[in-house]
Amino acid sequence: MPIAGHYDRDRDCGRIFGRGFDYPDLQHYAEHKLKIKKTNRESGISLIEVVISMFILVTLLAFYTSALNTVAQSRKQRYEDLAYRVANKQMESLRATTYVSLPPSGAVSDSMLNQIPSGAGSFTVADYAGYTGIKEITVTVTWTDGIAKQLQLKTLAGNGGINP
Repeated sequence: MPIAGHYDRDRDCGRIFGRGFDYPDLQHYAEHKLKIKKTNRESGISLIEVVISMFILVTLLAFYTSALNTVAQSRKQRYEDLAYRVANKQMESLRATTYVSLPPSGAVSDSMLNQIPSGAGSFTVADYAGYTGIKEITVTVTWTDGIAKQLQLKTLAGNGGINP
């Protein structure tokens, strides 16, 4: 004899769903299936989450690589700018020297060369081919930034000045 409000599986399931079914009515069955679906959805990572994560990682890696390249390029440009300043300063110093006093060659001594890795400078003064009374002044600054680099400036100086 069943107790009032008590569930008798054989009697109730057999009558509602047929023999061997575990749920007394459709509402309990639907709640059980919903609970299973929620549990399965929350238990792992979906493909869309993996794709979005990969996209974010690739984007961050691209930004990081770009930043590293920018820093390296900026450093190289700074060395070239310093070399140009040193060469230009030496060139102006030689142009301010009188024509007969120009030394045939020499080393560039500037404090900015210390800021360039393996920075060194030199200049030469030679007669300009085919013309008398004109000399060619060449100032060269060299440095090493992974590979050997060189910057060279040339100008002409005349016996009567630049514009005789």
